[in-house]
Amino acid sequence: MTGAPDGGRTAIVTGSRALAVVLLGLALASCTHEPQVVFISPHLAGPPDRISQQPRVDLAVEDGRATPIIGSRGGSIDELATITTEGDITPDLTKELAGELVKQGYVVVAPGDGADVKLVIELQDLTYETGGSVLTEIKVAASVGVTCTKGGDTLTSRYKTEHREEFASAPSEEKNNELINMVVGRSLEQMLADQELRDFMTN
Repeated sequence: MTGAPDGGRTAIVTGSRALAVVLLGLALASCTHEPQVVFISPHLAGPPDRISQQPRVDLAVEDGRATPIIGSRGGSIDELATITTEGDITPDLTKELAGELVKQGYVVVAPGDGADVKLVIELQDLTYETGGSVLTEIKVAASVGVTCTKGGDTLTSRYKTEHREEFASAPSEEKNNELINMVVGRSLEQMLADQELRDFMTN
């Protein structure tokens, strides 16, 4: 006679635990964001004026970051909500930069084709951070390093851009792709418009 009540109590306890596990899982899911992948392919706008001479430029673009992970979207489990760049980012950047240099009047040549200038452009840092309490604050930062060699002389420069923006909720993959490419593009546009670098390459 005692077996049935005990069994009934056990069933109730087990059901309560199951419900608690389900509720906990739903709570964690609501606080966790999905990972995102962004494609680095900024649209650049260099200075409108063209150079008077046409030096031949050997262009090399490098990814100097230690990891393709840019940062986390936040949430209860940061490591599950990463933002990562897709594949090798250098081909698209090389194509875009070469096109802008040609628009400015430079002649971009292949390595070994007798360039006047060697231009190495490196994406050194690209970070994405979240913060805020009521609103979600996003901070995206990018830095680009440049080494330009002409004859026996070398000029090194660094260009950094930082952008902060607040959102009512975590930005979508499309929006983050836009923000990240905007910041990378602005750093590269600083380089393209740098008069000291332009003078070094042409004089």
